[in-house]
Amino acid sequence: MAEDSRPILLWNFLLEVVGPSADGYSGEGSYLGQAGAPADGWRSLEKLNDTFGKCGWPHVGWQIDPFGHSREFANLLAMMGYDGLFLGRIDYQDKRARLKGKSSDIFTGVLFNTYSPPPGFCFDVLCADEPIIDDPSSPMYNVELKIMNFLDICTNMSKAYKTSNILLTMGEDFHYQDAAMWFRNLDKLIE
Repeated sequence: MAEDSRPILLWNFLLEVVGPSADGYSGEGSYLGQAGAPADGWRSLEKLNDTFGKCGWPHVGWQIDPFGHSREFANLLAMMGYDGLFLGRIDYQDKRARLKGKSSDIFTGVLFNTYSPPPGFCFDVLCADEPIIDDPSSPMYNVELKIMNFLDICTNMSKAYKTSNILLTMGEDFHYQDAAMWFRNLDKLIE
C-alpha cells in the first residue's frame, strides 16, 4: 500500500487503526496499573493524531492476554473514546456459552482463538504448519486446499458472532521472528 494513500483510506473509512494502547500486565489489578497501561499508548495515539487527524484514532481496544478483567478497564477505554473492547482470554465455560448463543459481541467481543492464528495458518519458524505453495509446477502446490481450509475456518468463526465482521488474529507470543515469511504467506492468502 502506498504510504500517501493511507490518509485517504482512513478518511473514507476503508482502513481503521486498531490499538495501539495496551492492556495492563496480566496479573496487574491495581487502579494505577490499569490506568497506566493505556496511557503508555498515548505517544502512539498522538503521532496518529498528528499524522491523520481524528480519523486515525482507534475506536476498539483489546485485552488479549490478561488473567481477568475489570469494569474499570472498560471504563478507561470509554473515557478515551473507544467504542468496544475485544478479549482474548476468558473462562472456557463463558466462552463456550457466548459462542454457542452468538452473544460474544456485547460492548466487549471475545476472540475466537485467543490471539493465535487459525489452525494450519501459523507461518512462524516456531510452527510446523505448511506454508502456502503457489507454484503450480511444484508437487507441494496447495493454494486451493489452503484457501478452502481458511474459508471454512472463517465461516465457522462467523457463526459465533452477530456481526458480519470478524476479527481474525494472526499471531502468538514470540511470533514474527521471521516476519518476511509471515507476510509472504499472508499476501498469498489475500491474493
